[in-house]
Parts: sequence; C-alpha cells; structure tokens
Amino acid sequence: QRGFDLGPLALVAGSPTVMGGDVGRHAALAHDPEGGQHIAYYDALFGDLRYAHRSLPSDPWTVEVVDAEGDVGQYASIALGDPLINQGNANVTAGSRFVTLTIGPGLHRRMEGGRFRADGVDSTWYRIAAVEPELNRIELSAPFGGATTLDTTYTLLFYQPVIAYQDASGPWALKVARPQVNGAWRIDTVHDADGTPGSPARTGFYTSTAVDANNRIHLAWQDRTTLVGDTGRLYYALYNGIAWTREVVDPAPQRGSYARLVLDGAGNPTIFY
Repeated sequence: QRGFDLGPLALVAGSPTVMGGDVGRHAALAHDPEGGQHIAYYDALFGDLRYAHRSLPSDPWTVEVVDAEGDVGQYASIALGDPLINQGNANVTAGSRFVTLTIGPGLHRRMEGGRFRADGVDSTWYRIAAVEPELNRIELSAPFGGATTLDTTYTLLFYQPVIAYQDASGPWALKVARPQVNGAWRIDTVHDADGTPGSPARTGFYTSTAVDANNRIHLAWQDRTTLVGDTGRLYYALYNGIAWTREVVDPAPQRGSYARLVLDGAGNPTIFY
C-alpha cells in the first residue's frame, strides 16, 4: 500500500492532514448525476495513471491504479459514459441493508454509488453505499423494502469513467481507459506517435474528453509527431462504439495547446485551443 497517496486525496476530501509523495499532477474531475466524484490523475513518483472516486462528498476516497505500464497518465482528462449494467441473481432479505449476489460478474469497489434493483420483487432503485467483494455482497443506503427472496434476478448500474491520457514511455501514444462490467480496465491506443522506440515523435498532449448521449467518445489533443520542439497540431478522434476514427483539425504549426472539447445538445463537438 502506498499510504502517502491519501494525503492529496484527503485534501480533496476536506481533511488536509498528510502530504507527501508526488501525486495529483494532471488531475481531472467529473461528477455523476447521483453526486459521485471521479478523479483521474498522474502519480509522478511511480509514473502511473490513477483513478479515485467516491459516491458522496462525505464518503472516503477509493483509489486504484488504471495503467502502470511505463510512464503513463500525464495530460489526463475524464468524462462519464452511460452506466454499465451488471445482471445476475441475488439473495435479498426484507428490512436488511445487505444483499448477497449469487450469480453474476464479480463485484468491485467502483460500483459504490451505483444503483441496485431486485427485479420482480421490488421496483425500487437503491443506492449502493458500500461493496464487499470478499463477501460477494453489497450494502444498500436504505433497508430493502421488498419480500425476502432467494436467487431473485437483479439489475445493478454504475457509472463508467472514460479517461484519456498520454503514454510517454517511448514510443509515445494517446490512450483511453474505460472499465468493463467485470471491473477490468480496457485500454485502447488511439494514436501512436511513431511506433519506433527512441523516436522523438510525441503525441497525447492537452487531452480533452467528452461522451455524448449515444455513448460515443470524443477526444481532442495536441500532436507533435512530425514537428520539432514545442510546435504541434490539433487532432480530433471519435469512438462510435465499434472503432476509432481520427483526423487533423488544424495542421498549422503551434496549434492545439490547452485544447478543450465541448459538445452541443446534438453531440456536435466544438474545440477551443
């Protein structure tokens, strides 16, 4: 355990008691509709991309390593996609806050702050206050109001963070990480600057991420693949649910610094840079 990580994250939580290490660079924050907070950041001491979340401002932070392969995590940006759906069977007890899952994908702490419903027994959605993966059970924020039932079907929803970041290991790349239903992170390489180890080509600067109503992922970033020094060009990429496409938005030198991407109501991107 790297306890010094809790210093900066405790400060975010309102308890500035411990400082140390070199964490929190390139931090990006997103809020979900249920009040949860999600942070992506770069751990410069270990060269890792990390993700911290909590379901309510009063809750403690949960921290995990997203990517630790090489020097990864600078220029991080984060957005939230549609909730992931986890389904299976569960044992529920009237008046109890605890639910044991009997059939379904494994539990993980990222599900905290999500919603649980015992289908066919109680149509109420309950907020998940805590997850105990070792016991394969969840704790609800309120006692279960339905009847005691063994092996009832359930539906569980939890939010999907989408994190774009730079891989500066050489060859440099722009990558995107997003969780799967089973808790594992899927990592895509959106843009590989060159592919040749030791190449001076660089990419993945000033990433900006957004997710539209159709759960498509939009990215903007600065690329320095073919240019020298601090010059650059502005790129845009779209993930349509199947594959990534990318294009150069502004190929002129010294373009793309401090890029920020926003979507209108129809999901059309506008990029400031």
